Amino acid sequence: MKRSAMRAMLLPLLLAHLALAAAAPAAAPTAAAATAATASFAASAHAVRRGGRLQVTNYKLEGDVTASTLQLTRFEVFSPTAQIVVQSSRSRPASVINQPIQANIAVESDYEFYSQFRGAADPVAEATNYIASLIGYGDLVYSREANMDLTIGYLRLWNTSDDPWSTTTSSSTLLNELTNYWNANMRAQKRTVVYMASGKSLGGGVAWMYGGTNNLQWNTACSGQMYPGSSADYSLCGYIGGSRFSWNGVQTSNPAAVNWDIMHAFGSPHTVDYCGIGGSAATVDNCYKTGDGCDQSGTMFSGNYGQLPTCSAPTPHWPSTGKGVIMSYVSCHLLGNGYSEVALTFGRGHTCGTAPERVANQIRDSVAARAAAYPDCFKAGSLVPPPPRPPPPAAPPPPPAAPPPPPAQGTWRNPVRIASLPFNAQLNSKDFPTDLSFPPLGTTVGKLGLSRPMMVYKFFAGASLAGRVLVLHSCHSTQYPASGDSVVTVLSAASETQAVDSAVGWTLVDSDDDACGSGQFKLTITLAGNTWYFIAASVWSASSPASYTLQAALQPLSPPPSPPPPPPPPPPPSPPYSSAPGTFANPHIVSSLPFVGASTTTYPETEGVPGESCGYLDGARPMRVYRLYADASMEGQHLLADSCRTTGDTVLTVLASPHAAGGSWTFCDGNDDGCGTFAGPFKMDITVTANQYYFILAFFAALPVNCTLYPSNGKPAYVFRWYSGAAPAGAKLVIQSCGTVVSSMVPLMSVRSSSYANVGPFTCLGYSSSGCAAGVPGFRLVLAAVPRYTFFRIAVHPVSTAPGASVRLNVALQLPPPPPPPLRRRTGGAG
Repeated sequence: MKRSAMRAMLLPLLLAHLALAAAAPAAAPTAAAATAATASFAASAHAVRRGGRLQVTNYKLEGDVTASTLQLTRFEVFSPTAQIVVQSSRSRPASVINQPIQANIAVESDYEFYSQFRGAADPVAEATNYIASLIGYGDLVYSREANMDLTIGYLRLWNTSDDPWSTTTSSSTLLNELTNYWNANMRAQKRTVVYMASGKSLGGGVAWMYGGTNNLQWNTACSGQMYPGSSADYSLCGYIGGSRFSWNGVQTSNPAAVNWDIMHAFGSPHTVDYCGIGGSAATVDNCYKTGDGCDQSGTMFSGNYGQLPTCSAPTPHWPSTGKGVIMSYVSCHLLGNGYSEVALTFGRGHTCGTAPERVANQIRDSVAARAAAYPDCFKAGSLVPPPPRPPPPAAPPPPPAAPPPPPAQGTWRNPVRIASLPFNAQLNSKDFPTDLSFPPLGTTVGKLGLSRPMMVYKFFAGASLAGRVLVLHSCHSTQYPASGDSVVTVLSAASETQAVDSAVGWTLVDSDDDACGSGQFKLTITLAGNTWYFIAASVWSASSPASYTLQAALQPLSPPPSPPPPPPPPPPPSPPYSSAPGTFANPHIVSSLPFVGASTTTYPETEGVPGESCGYLDGARPMRVYRLYADASMEGQHLLADSCRTTGDTVLTVLASPHAAGGSWTFCDGNDDGCGTFAGPFKMDITVTANQYYFILAFFAALPVNCTLYPSNGKPAYVFRWYSGAAPAGAKLVIQSCGTVVSSMVPLMSVRSSSYANVGPFTCLGYSSSGCAAGVPGFRLVLAAVPRYTFFRIAVHPVSTAPGASVRLNVALQLPPPPPPPLRRRTGGAG
């Protein structure tokens, strides 16, 4: 669109329910004609019928020397089925739309927005016109650069103070309330996105965006259809309304904030976060610090702000002085001449910054992809009325004298409620309440006192949170930048309404100043059940303001520790043995220390026992077994075992078990040399643990022992271990060798589990020698329920020991369907 034509579109005389969008001359005749200097101009404009044209002559545009003749086409922002709800009233004005995609905007509001128009002769009409103007202003850019019209399919005005919203001053809190209310009560309302115009002093706007690596899936449009009951298609802005809208072409804060917040819902991040989007590694501009870790090296910062982008030529968009685009509005307007530094464009044809057209392309492509997948979401369909309001109460008796005004929110007498965790609140000490009083536990309490302004929050820890750890901090990050020196103090009380003027019932829990680095606090609190906690976020000095984000979250729970095995009973009398002395079934008993065994060259224990692989149990070595019971009196003492000053090359392995017969080993280690100059004999020093049986295995180093024999079938085996960790609920474990078996062998497989990494007791979970497709050799086993934080041992072995047998094991975790993508809250911008 040419600049002169765009300016003409903003003529203030053409405002009511309509905007006149400039169009190139066409063959269609004009419906009316007027001269700008005549009194009939406004009347002629309002006389244009739907789809008609208006020709304006002798109109001098701002910045032009000569007068112009304009061709204008009538456009109305409300869809044909638009519903305007004021309690039970509604009206449906007509509309003309001409883009291939029409976004159906549902507009919510609050009583603070409506109350700004109560002085008008018709407050409903004034508020409705104002909303139509804001959305119509945004449509100028969306229709030009994103191939999409913005139409209003639903508008609700609350003309009494009993709206469903709290009196919060936090944009994040109000966004959560809007999300919860619409997901519970307004699911059936057809819309593309929901936008809330709030008159509250929120300090800015906020919107949801999805995360992930696919930038075309960041937008939350149509999530009401995609994820019913958990939609995220919500955005809002505060400080909206209060005066008639001015169509002078310069971005005033209200329409800029509306465009900015709705753009997040359509999938656009800030211009300082566009690294890696649209084929460029650079940001579009550097007016502000990036929140997504983009490279801004070489920029010069002043406080939290940076520098305006450079331009190759004046931008063709209005105003021509604008160096930033709409998605850089949050900061560029603070670096120069206010909103004249922000052009009315997403970036198409813009001449400033690095590839600014990426912003327009991101919105256009995200919207096109979502409209192709969910075409019904971009149509203004039948509308559902809001939930019925309760009947008005009976007329009350004459009111008493007006009570004093309630205390300011955020003071000790009226703290802000933290309803759920995690919780984030953007704070600026310049906005803190002026009431500096606090419970009189002393002139200073923690970090309270010295005339420091504060913002107070309250949080209830129920019985289920007893023992959990609450983490409070203002730590600086690219997502949560901080400046100044912030402090925190936490008090507790049994009652939510504990008297602030008395010290009775209050307890100082803790406070902090710099635990997260100079200027930022970090505090961990172990919660007591059924207790109220009062959190005062403050600044170190009343004369030095600070801005930061109060972040509160519960510390994640660690997996429960593995229960220790029960203590063993006292050693029973040794039964008569039929096995040869020196085997595991009949070990030599070491009844007292020191002990010196008889010299021997025979080793009766056979290979494959005890079925462990540690120390020198790694071959096929026969051995002679000795057993020692360490009672409580031996706790922490040293057990010294050696064969020094003997002949031959001997080695030693020592195992410990809580059982007299072995198994569930708690210790296993070995030694070969260790006798200094006497090469060959062993020497080993072990710190003893009480109530354990120590098995001392002595054997020749040259004789191998095979510890991989599988006890269930006596065949050699390979044993694999896998730890499930925090496996997702519903995951399945698939174990198979289908198609990987060489030769005619039939491999077997069995699975055992244990809470311990290296020892039992084990639980048999299953076994298999088949399960593959017909004619495919191998085994396949599916465990439908995978226990979390568990060690699995998978043993694979052939039926026989025939040479040439080969099998390859495949193990995979089959995950349940993924949940919806994660949400990211996008904030910023004064409304």
